[in-house]
Amino acid sequence: MMRPLLLATLLLAACNSTSAAPTHPSATPAIGAGEATLTADGKTKAVIRVTREGFVPSEVKVPQGKPVVLEFTRETESECLNAVRMPWLSETVPLPMNKPVAIPFDAAKAGTLTYSCWMNMIFGKITVTGG
Repeated sequence: MMRPLLLATLLLAACNSTSAAPTHPSATPAIGAGEATLTADGKTKAVIRVTREGFVPSEVKVPQGKPVVLEFTRETESECLNAVRMPWLSETVPLPMNKPVAIPFDAAKAGTLTYSCWMNMIFGKITVTGG
């Protein structure tokens, strides 16, 4: 009986209780939608900061049909945000402090994908726009 309670307490503490992060994808606050930029080599790059508030911007818009690189930089000590879970990857991606981490993404289909912290408690969105 004590083990589940201890585990739940540790998991909640790891997510930095001072954060105002949402607990469900539909509850993501409007920290701002970001537009991706085009790099010299023809890829679309979206820069995402990982802060106490969560993923900033909380939504990134990218064009359909172009290779995309999502660049995450963790700026918070929160253990909950030390890795990101992407729906198209089988493993979480570690996010070391203050070091950009590039994650490739295939924007072949229009639509919205949700990604999260490794604990599946803090969320961000990638919206692929058709056209």
